[in-house]
Amino acid sequence: MLVSLINWSIPKPVPPLKAYTETYPQLWQSQIGLVYGGATKIKQYVFEAAKLPDIRGASALLDRINLVDLPAFFQAEQSSRFQQCRNEPEYCSEVRAWLEQDFPGLSQALIPELIIYSTGGNILAFCPPAYGQDLANEIEKRYTQETLTANSCAVGDRFRLLELRFGRLNDPIEQTNWYEWYQQNRDRDLVKAYYGNPDGDAFEQFQSRKNFNELVTQLAIRFNQRRAGQDMPGEKRPTRHPPVRNPSLPASG
Repeated sequence: MLVSLINWSIPKPVPPLKAYTETYPQLWQSQIGLVYGGATKIKQYVFEAAKLPDIRGASALLDRINLVDLPAFFQAEQSSRFQQCRNEPEYCSEVRAWLEQDFPGLSQALIPELIIYSTGGNILAFCPPAYGQDLANEIEKRYTQETLTANSCAVGDRFRLLELRFGRLNDPIEQTNWYEWYQQNRDRDLVKAYYGNPDGDAFEQFQSRKNFNELVTQLAIRFNQRRAGQDMPGEKRPTRHPPVRNPSLPASG
């Protein structure tokens, strides 16, 4: 059913959209986790080294974490998609043993097929909905564990299965701002900033936003907020906000 979900057409009025929740209630009631994360301020970390061999070593270390360590959480050495992991099966087992110290049994629920991509310094992957924020913590922790000083950031959230095809949906679903709303408001500045300039076919413009990419965009926004040190409402995670420093005053003499 999930495979066919990708090919479902986007309805223009809300009633057919609501009908999906009645015909396929499991897709509306069930959720899945989505995690996005990776290294940040890469140039700063890599070029802190003074010598060329050290620079190359720092860059290779970040590549290994992104291409081997994080996919190893998902048993990636079992998949032909991840040849570097297949070349180091014992190391991948060691990485999962490290993960198991904090979350016993988590790696058993992670499989290679859940990874959407893990390249370019970032990973995007599905996960069990209860473990999204925990897995995000472990991604950040792995970078710190292996590099000591490299900056990293990761965020996780849970989404309804139906949202994988139709983007973010309100509950109840009929209160979602759908195509009729977009037609009436597409010339407003905030709507144009979100959906793009209203050039060409309005429905194509609408459906280009209301899909899985909208979920990824939401995670990317939260990623940038967390990287900037903003506190995230509702998240029970250690904050990345820098500690408050009181300016020291010279002693009067």
